[in-house]
Amino acid sequence: LARVHAALENERQFMEIGSGKITYSQTEDADWMNNWKQFFKSFTVGNIFIQPTWEACEEPDTEKIRIVIDPGISFGTGKHETTQLCILQLEKYAQALAGTDGGWKALDVGCGSGILSIAALKLGAAAVTGIDIDADGFVYASNFDAGGTQAVRRLNPKGEDVIRKGENENVGGDIKTTGTSDYSGVTTVVDVVYRDKGIYSLLDSKRGRIFTYDHEGNLLYIFGGLGTQAGTFTTPVAIEAIGDKIIVLDSYRKEMLVFTQTQYGDLINRAVGLRYDGDETQAVDLWKQVLMLDENNELANVGIGKAYLTAGDNEKAMKYLRIGMSRQYYSVAYRRYRNEFLKEYLGVILTVIILAVALTVFIVKWRKKKKGIYVDEEGGAFDL
Repeated sequence: LARVHAALENERQFMEIGSGKITYSQTEDADWMNNWKQFFKSFTVGNIFIQPTWEACEEPDTEKIRIVIDPGISFGTGKHETTQLCILQLEKYAQALAGTDGGWKALDVGCGSGILSIAALKLGAAAVTGIDIDADGFVYASNFDAGGTQAVRRLNPKGEDVIRKGENENVGGDIKTTGTSDYSGVTTVVDVVYRDKGIYSLLDSKRGRIFTYDHEGNLLYIFGGLGTQAGTFTTPVAIEAIGDKIIVLDSYRKEMLVFTQTQYGDLINRAVGLRYDGDETQAVDLWKQVLMLDENNELANVGIGKAYLTAGDNEKAMKYLRIGMSRQYYSVAYRRYRNEFLKEYLGVILTVIILAVALTVFIVKWRKKKKGIYVDEEGGAFDL
């Protein structure tokens, strides 16, 4: 504080800074991430009763539609006037569209906690598509692709698609499955959610699987499926991320399924996050832990290889990049290793080449000279 006060006094000669008085106080060591919850109480909007997960309350009127939600740190508690107006409009149009052939669909732009998507499904929507926006203003939108290679678009403020597809040139889930059943063919992505550090997840309604990619278009992991056992869906229609949890809405069951991160997923997400921030070296330990769980994980091998590449250890980088089957970065590591080798041993190589050439010339001359000598029967000798 003394240094700050001295700096202020120094500035006083150049500008008016007022009294320059500095006050300070100690802030209570509180759980700020959770203390806000005491101000979020159950409430009603139109015919919808919204209740936070941590609050126990009596059942609402049977005529009310109940939504139980834990918004975490995302926008979308339902308290804001704009959100409530959207819910009221959903109620209005849901009544008008009831009985429409094929049902009505909703588009949730900037879905936050997904509360409007949930409300739409509760009000009878046949499907909900969420469009997410990352911190840099890029829009992530699901995209139907008959070829099955691009099920999502990343749109910049100009509306240009700048998605990266990775080395496999595919951000479309399953490229193709054989057969003629309803479950064959390319993936049908109905929703996308941007999570953090360039990571996003796609929801496939055809086979009920969730595909997660990083900002480079590399597939990180897959989970989910259709079925009746825990962790599977009947009709998945929307996906949302709240903190480290993934929430999927099943329109047939009229329920939300909440998935928490496994150790494997957590390690991959953290390693990808460090790489996204440009800290490849710090991610190495996490990638090595991933390899202890799955020694064939290509992404982990590539991650370690890229870290060694950044550190200048091209020989080790080649080892991991070869296992990770990354042609692009292996080629870079190989070129650098070759150039280093030539730079270090070029003098030796040239010397050996010169000596080899000189020795070859000497041997050739010696052989020619030897072949050019003739010995007669009398024992005399003469050059031809």
